[in-house]
Amino acid sequence: MFGSANAHRPACPCEQCSPPYRHAIDYGILDWRIGELLRAGFDLEDAEALAGRIDIALHDALKLAKACDPLTATRILL
Repeated sequence: MFGSANAHRPACPCEQCSPPYRHAIDYGILDWRIGELLRAGFDLEDAEALAGRIDIALHDALKLAKACDPLTATRILL
């Protein structure tokens, strides 16, 4: 959808990939989440970071971006 399947794989911050990150992610869903965040006004880097976090509900991020702005929403969520 937004490039190759490898383009949007979030980097794991640890050796064993502990929550909220995971290796076994459905990249179709990840691309969809990135697309929704981009449509809401998040920049690509923030959309990728938020989309890869399984502890952040997409609808919460979208509602927060409407309540303030995407940059502020990213600061709050991350």
